Amino acid sequence: WAGCAVGGAAGKGTSSSRINHAALPMTTLGACWAQGFGSVTPEGRASAFKVKCWVGWSMKAYRVKGTAPFGSQRQGFTFDIPAQDDKQARERVYSTLGSRHNINRRKINIDSVAEIDPRTSKDPQIIHHFREHIANAGGPIQAVSEEE
Repeated sequence: WAGCAVGGAAGKGTSSSRINHAALPMTTLGACWAQGFGSVTPEGRASAFKVKCWVGWSMKAYRVKGTAPFGSQRQGFTFDIPAQDDKQARERVYSTLGSRHNINRRKINIDSVAEIDPRTSKDPQIIHHFREHIANAGGPIQAVSEEE
C-alpha cells in the first residue's frame, strides 16, 4: 500500500502506510486494486493479498515493429510479445527498450502492432507461453513470408 494512489489523502505529513484502507470508500479501494497494491475481499474489506489470479488471462501473441535510436543511428526492431491487447503490447515494448537500451518513449516510433499466430513465432518467450496451444494445434508452422 505504500505506493497507493491515495497516499496523500490522509492529510499533510501523513505517510500512506498509516492510512486505514479498510475505512476508505470502495471507489478508492478499486483504484488501489487496479494498481496492484492490494485487493478487496467479497465482504468489501481491503486485503494486502490478491484474491484473484489473472496470470495467462486471455493472452494473445503480437508482433510489434518500429524504429528506435540505437547508438548514433535509427534502426528497425521487431518484438514478438504475449499481451492481452495491442495497448499492452506497445507498453511492453516501451518498457523493454527503455530498460535495456535507456531509450525515452518519445524517441521510439512504433509502426505496426499486429496479432499473430503463436505457431509462426520463433521467439522463445512466445513458444514458452503458448506451448500447450502450439502442441494441441499440431506443432509450429513456418511464418508466411511477406511479399514486397
